[in-house]
Amino acid sequence: MIHPARDYDYILWDFNGTLLDDLWHGIQSVNALLNRRGMPTVDTLERYYSLFGFPIEDYYRRLGLLDNEPYDKVAVEWLDEYRKGEAAIPARKGARELVERINAAGTDQGVLSATETQMLRTQLDYLNLTPFFSEILGRDDIYATDKTGIARAFRQKHPHDCILMIGDTDHDKATADAAGFDCVLVGGGHQALAYLQTLGCETAPDMAALGGMLFD
Repeated sequence: MIHPARDYDYILWDFNGTLLDDLWHGIQSVNALLNRRGMPTVDTLERYYSLFGFPIEDYYRRLGLLDNEPYDKVAVEWLDEYRKGEAAIPARKGARELVERINAAGTDQGVLSATETQMLRTQLDYLNLTPFFSEILGRDDIYATDKTGIARAFRQKHPHDCILMIGDTDHDKATADAAGFDCVLVGGGHQALAYLQTLGCETAPDMAALGGMLFD
């Protein structure tokens, strides 16, 4: 059971799929790689949900992209595609309003992501959300392998704080568990809500419902 927002010392947000509405942008980016190789594309959300997961290397492997090429090469190519349109990717519906509401309640907020840190900062700037976050925690490489280590390091700096992680994937749940954070997962991101509901933590179908859990 998660607590009202005011009861947390810190709320940490995942970025991609949670704050950033990049679900279809990510699919279009991987489809560009698949098209170049004459491989079947990801044409439905159901197919995407059946394939996507962490580590991202395994997702690429399930797509067949690593059958003849190394992960680092494919990861760089995907990132080049993704970044072509990153400035136009919107925030999730209701995300900004909820961030502002939490800020008004006096709870500190941060972003904890497997995205490379400078790219993360750039995308937050595009959304005009940077000023709301006292911590922007990303990786020092582009390979999106894991973020549990980042979460554990944050916990070591805040050993007694009550912290909530908001995410959209099972990796966010694993990250929260690794650091002893509360966790709530929001549907409409990179994994299906029905799957998230099997993971043993609180879930919300959208930002409006999440706001109701944190404030009503």
